[in-house]
Amino acid sequence: MRFFLLLYFLGYCLHAQEEREQPRIIPRKEAPAKAPTSVVLQGKVLSAEGEPLPGAYVKVRGTIQGTVAGADGSFRLVLLSPSDPIELEASFVGYDPATVTVPLSKAEQLVTFQLQETGVRAQEVVISASRVSETVMNSAVTVLKMSAREIQEAPGLNLFQNITFFKGVEQVSSSLTFQVVNTRGFNSTTNTRFVQRLDGIEMQAPALNFPVGAISNTGDLDIESIEILPGPASALYGPNAFSGIMNVYSKDPFRFPGLSASVRLGVNHADRIDTTPQPLYDIAIRYARAWNNRFGVKVFAN
Repeated sequence: MRFFLLLYFLGYCLHAQEEREQPRIIPRKEAPAKAPTSVVLQGKVLSAEGEPLPGAYVKVRGTIQGTVAGADGSFRLVLLSPSDPIELEASFVGYDPATVTVPLSKAEQLVTFQLQETGVRAQEVVISASRVSETVMNSAVTVLKMSAREIQEAPGLNLFQNITFFKGVEQVSSSLTFQVVNTRGFNSTTNTRFVQRLDGIEMQAPALNFPVGAISNTGDLDIESIEILPGPASALYGPNAFSGIMNVYSKDPFRFPGLSASVRLGVNHADRIDTTPQPLYDIAIRYARAWNNRFGVKVFAN
């Protein structure tokens, strides 16, 4: 029994000695990472005469890091971990760019740019605008339109009598062929503020400076549509369109080829007491032909 107790005691002593001989591992604390260094560059952008250039662009050359000068020409640019030295470039419209090299040891000093004025060479700028096609319902202004079918079914003798059925459109007749259109409440036989066009060409009498109705227009048989703007249209058609404009579109020989004719009969002076009724005839004929997509001919007589 004593022998077993002695062996147990010796084993316990050896185990305790091994535990004392094992080294203790102490974790090492890592050094904190160094924060990136920042550099603040300040200065001014001036002209050769010393005048500030507000809005000048200052950047690090070869990069997109930059800033814009203020109203007094001063700028402030913050850079993180910049290279040594720093190359700054300043540019402004109408001036040659300038470059300044700044060592990191002198980054706290003010940087001054003096730009030399130069001429701007540029091509001419042409600004053009055009209208787009739109429906009558989507138009921002009032557009009165009459198609060729509506013209044929209208009871008037010609298109100038037919357009009087539109709201706000009046006509003054000095004769059967001298009819002047008026809008916006005007009623004159010499309406110089209303434009009348046929296929985009103004139909004004050279000596009178106003349209003279059916004398300078085409007949109903050759009309595709009529559009009237009964209001100011000077923005698109010039100052003479103060009271409005009437656009008459004739039939294209490429889209409407062939022979067509019309005969209208009527009675004139039917309600006159001092004059007996007289017959009224309106005869029109039209012929159009197209040989290819570029050449076409049409003949119209009324």
